[in-house]
Amino acid sequence: MKAKSRRQAREAILRALYEIDLGHTVPLTAIKQAIWPFDLTPEHREWAVDVVEGIYHSHERIQDLVESVLERYDFDRLAAVDRNVLRMAVYELLYCDDIPPLVTISEAVAIAKKYSTAESGRFVNGVLARVLPRTPKRDWSAPENDAPYEEASPEPEPEPTIEEVAEGSPEEAELKRVGAWRIRTE
Repeated sequence: MKAKSRRQAREAILRALYEIDLGHTVPLTAIKQAIWPFDLTPEHREWAVDVVEGIYHSHERIQDLVESVLERYDFDRLAAVDRNVLRMAVYELLYCDDIPPLVTISEAVAIAKKYSTAESGRFVNGVLARVLPRTPKRDWSAPENDAPYEEASPEPEPEPTIEEVAEGSPEEAELKRVGAWRIRTE
């Protein structure tokens, strides 16, 4: 599987889980709305659908495992993105035998940083570090006959361009209007 597509599949999974969690959408509808629009290979699309369905059917085991390591937190009161990133990562730790645990954790941290708060990456990393010893992958080692598993980071996003805006122009007025807003992209 291509690494870029696996990351995209995880992002699609997160969107589907978010719809199921907050919108109380049935999994099939969430899959159609969140996964199918992504330009995934058939193999990655099938994997994403399997993961969403697997998380849905094993949500109690996943939630119990996460709650067992949380201190002073209630699972349902976690930030929605963090909660669903944890669901996805714990599912991979429990049921995806071909994915090394460090890949699962680093992907979860990267997705949490991208879609949640600045502190989410550290939080997700800490929770998963405490969950890992309680999973079948606690003593994981790469299969001897297989090539090493590689999952590179996606292509870097292009640097933003700076455009000059003429003083007194409609563009300047629009920028002044929305200037107080801060948009988080990373």
